[in-house]
Amino acid sequence: MDQNGGRTRTWIGGLKYLKTGRFIWLDGARWSYADWLPGEPNDTVGVEDCVELLSNGKFNDMPCWDLRAFICSYPAK
Repeated sequence: MDQNGGRTRTWIGGLKYLKTGRFIWLDGARWSYADWLPGEPNDTVGVEDCVELLSNGKFNDMPCWDLRAFICSYPAK
């Protein structure tokens, strides 16, 4: 995704469930797909509880307080 002519990292609505190491989607959808960057998720210093999409299409875990562009979904009516 481009922002001001550069690539941006994007929060995609994924987060770690209660420090279990298991990831869930914030909208309640079933976690059935993940394309992690090699070596990820690695939970650097124990604070990477959210999931971002990198410009190469791979997932990475990140601190939830880091500001990112975001993509979320909601159930169809």
